[in-house]
Amino acid sequence: MLRLPLGAPGSGMARYGAAMYFYRSGKLDADLLEAYRICCNLDSEDPDAVARSRRSPDE
Repeated sequence: MLRLPLGAPGSGMARYGAAMYFYRSGKLDADLLEAYRICCNLDSEDPDAVARSRRSPDE
């Protein structure tokens, strides 16, 4: 579910739901979960790109 195609209707919320599952299972960190949360209403936005843009330059 994390890799649903970008732009598919409802895909952002479905990806966020899957991300929450993996976060609660200890398989996803809080920063990446936040990227999926940001994108949950933006079906065309790439959560990986959002996560990369939120990292500090020294990471």
